[in-house]
Amino acid sequence: SESTSPQSAADALKCWVRAIHKACSDHGTSFNTLLMDARVGAVAYMLTTRKGSVWDIAYSAGFRSFSHFCRMFKEQFGQSASAYRKRHSTD
Repeated sequence: SESTSPQSAADALKCWVRAIHKACSDHGTSFNTLLMDARVGAVAYMLTTRKGSVWDIAYSAGFRSFSHFCRMFKEQFGQSASAYRKRHSTD
């Protein structure tokens, strides 16, 4: 969700925020990077399993800026979300 934060993750996992940051650091990443990768990955999955506009799907995964989403998606997958959907669609 849009309000996902290290604190909300720690609350859900019943641990300290410090443990969240340490686990991310131990794996060479940050909470925000991990969250962004998870959101982009969720959109990629939903693009192949759901109907609807790319923006509606990105928004449902927590993105609030379409241009930011497009940059993040292309950075992770090397292509636009629309191209990804066409290439991986099962229809």
